[in-house]
Amino acid sequence: MTDSPKSEIRLSFRSAALLAGAIALLHLLLLIFGEGDNSLLPLKDGFLISSSALAAAAMLYAAHHSESRSKRAWIVFAAALLLNTVGETLWAAIEVVLHGSPFLSLADVGYLLFYPFFALGIFLLPEEPLTSREKLKFLLDAAIAAISVTLVFWVLLISPMLLTTMIFDLGLFVSLSYLLMDLLLFFALVWLLFRKLDYREQGPILLLAMSIAVMILTDLIFLIRIQDETFISGSLLDIGWSSSCLLMGLAAIRHVNSPPLGSIQGQYDRPEQQGRLDL
Repeated sequence: MTDSPKSEIRLSFRSAALLAGAIALLHLLLLIFGEGDNSLLPLKDGFLISSSALAAAAMLYAAHHSESRSKRAWIVFAAALLLNTVGETLWAAIEVVLHGSPFLSLADVGYLLFYPFFALGIFLLPEEPLTSREKLKFLLDAAIAAISVTLVFWVLLISPMLLTTMIFDLGLFVSLSYLLMDLLLFFALVWLLFRKLDYREQGPILLLAMSIAVMILTDLIFLIRIQDETFISGSLLDIGWSSSCLLMGLAAIRHVNSPPLGSIQGQYDRPEQQGRLDL
């Protein structure tokens, strides 16, 4: 008797969570005890590259175990993480090998391309159909959240950045690009949280939402420090980016471990299960 494709062994979410937790803890300890030690920069950058690469691999793993529109979404997520990994690799090469400044370099291209791809992946996630009333409520809630955060971004971040910079140079352009991409990522987060998704996807969606929130917060702190000229590569801020990538990878693993809808419905269609429900 041969094994069917459905019987293949899958990576458990618990194992993935333990691995992610161990990576995050080791990275955090390195950043704390190696603060200010430039000789550890290759190792610190290595954690960022590894976290992003592992997340990309997890996305491809989820795409392999998905179908139709869901498969396309996870493939786009994987492409986004691969671009981010390219950015991390270029950052490390410029910083460690060339001993240059990684900000305002080719690394920013990989980082910035990550955002639209990841947002597209969120928009591609399958959803359940909405009634006309639910669509109206969703649009109103999403519009209120989007307008509110756009105003906050403008008043607290974009406007002061424009006012304090007399010359519109490459540095200002890249900084504003990061702000706009974070704003796009927030819109995707709002879309993600307000949509009517399959209840089996609640776990992956929660992890994706957490990862986006962590990345946006880390990016904003980074941009503030860049403007204040207080940013130090290899600081505790790095844990935000690596943790965000690890959460994205866990979302993919959680998706793979979600039970198929057909198998759940089949259980409740059995007479003995129906009898138990009647009790």
